[in-house]
This record gives sequence, structure tokens and C-alpha cells, in this order.
Amino acid sequence: MVIVGESRPDGGLRDLLGVDGLETAIAYVGRSMQDGGDVGREWFGHMFQMSLTAFEKLAAAGTVRQSEDPTMQALLLMAMDLGMVVLRPLVEEALGSSLTDPEVVERWMRTEFDLLMHGLIVEKEQG
Repeated sequence: MVIVGESRPDGGLRDLLGVDGLETAIAYVGRSMQDGGDVGREWFGHMFQMSLTAFEKLAAAGTVRQSEDPTMQALLLMAMDLGMVVLRPLVEEALGSSLTDPEVVERWMRTEFDLLMHGLIVEKEQG
């Protein structure tokens, strides 16, 4: 999920790398989301509310542009990061490394923020 931290744009993800049991926690969150039960719904709802609140604050501060549909914006950005967690075994296989490896986290954050800040589609000049 894209929640920008107070001090860094990685939302504190790098800080989590040192937490004991992180691997288990990430696997648990991913499985609970896939299962669709009460625990997964609670995690999702909490993250969704955190994302909406963060975007409201960032928009008010002029850090991000106002969205015509803040609900969809938050959902799309959450899906981008949650997809990495839910698809973790496949992502790690493709990368050849753990999703929580510091180099992978740096690569993930750098690429995600490049995409968010500069977009993906370029305008072609008509002529």
C-alpha cells in the first residue's frame, strides 16, 4: 500500500525489515487477504482508511494533486502494493530474491515512486 511516511517516501517499509517475524507477518497478511475472511477484511479496511487519510493530508499539503475519485485512487494504489504481497511467491521467483531483501525494497520503492511521479504513458506529438 502506498502510505507515505512522515520522514521518507517508503512509508517506513525499510524500518520493518529489522522487525523479528516480518516474513511470517507478511505471509499472514497476504493469506488473510486472499482468504477473504473477517481477518482479511479487517486488515484491508484498516489499510484503506489509513490510505484515504494519508491522501487527504497529502492533498491538503499540496504534495499530491486532488483526485476526482479519492476512493478509487486509494484502492488502485493499495492494489499495486498488496498485489506484490499476495503474489509474493511468484514475485520472488521472478526477482530471484526475497521481497523483504533491502535491495529489493529499494528497487520496489524507487520504481513505484518513479511511476507515480512521472507516469507511464507519454504523449506523442501529433503531426
